[in-house]
Amino acid sequence: MSPINRRSLSMAAALLASIAACALPGCASAPTHFLTLVPMAGGNDGSVADLEDLQVEHVTVPSEVDQPDLVVRESDGSVALVETQRWIAPLSDEIRASLGLALARHARPPSAAATPSATAAPSPAIRIRLEVLRFDSVPERYALLESVATLTLSGKPPTSLTCRSRLRVTVGAGYPALAQGFQTAIDELAQALTRQAAALRAGTAACD
Repeated sequence: MSPINRRSLSMAAALLASIAACALPGCASAPTHFLTLVPMAGGNDGSVADLEDLQVEHVTVPSEVDQPDLVVRESDGSVALVETQRWIAPLSDEIRASLGLALARHARPPSAAATPSATAAPSPAIRIRLEVLRFDSVPERYALLESVATLTLSGKPPTSLTCRSRLRVTVGAGYPALAQGFQTAIDELAQALTRQAAALRAGTAACD
């Protein structure tokens, strides 16, 4: 057998061995799980479309967490991408959708939505722009959401209120627990924004 043929057989054998090894469970790639900030629908959930007088206009997130993969903070302060855990949509879209639904729940109680007044004048529209400053995911410790929200009441001239919030929620084990922690933080943010919107309409604008 020529040296070339012997070399070809050796390469083929090595390739077959590699393929056989990757057929073992240890070589298989870990499955990808998708996370969302939008909670499961409940009986009293509102609709973003139904809440035209209070809408989330725009959300920005820090570039370091604006990734398809979940970004977590390590114990030494460094950050890491978790390639097996991905957001089901861009993070800014996830926050916007989750916040919009939470506002619909808190700004319009189910009883008020069920029996609207035919003579009630529509409330002046308030647009919300949210700048997320920190979105820290620390597994088995906490989910931290720090943001600045600007609420603008339509009118001539329009009036605005800018408030900063810092919400930290303790979480349990597992990556889904981090997503649930952020859902809780966003719900708390929506409650604060609802109060601020009411104050802005009443002419007594103040942050919590």
